Amino acid sequence: MSNTNLEVKTIGVREFREKLTEHLMSSEPIAVTKHGLTVGYYIPTHSPISDSDKQSLTELSMQLNDLLEASGLDSETLIQEVKELRKQSKQVT
Repeated sequence: MSNTNLEVKTIGVREFREKLTEHLMSSEPIAVTKHGLTVGYYIPTHSPISDSDKQSLTELSMQLNDLLEASGLDSETLIQEVKELRKQSKQVT
């Protein structure tokens, strides 16, 4: 996978759903949010994903799992902590 910095457009899940066809035709990566929380990413691949990209994504996934395990967090706990941090940051502003 190349090491380029991409700007990721952020949109709500409702807008993503309403304009799904348009997003599927786009080459722009999108962070999909629900109530201000990122719930997923759409990363377009208009050509078959290369074996090296598959390998890179697999390695990143394994590294994330290792980091979660090492920290003693499960994904649900991590999500709850992120929600709490976001809630706190909104109260400060």
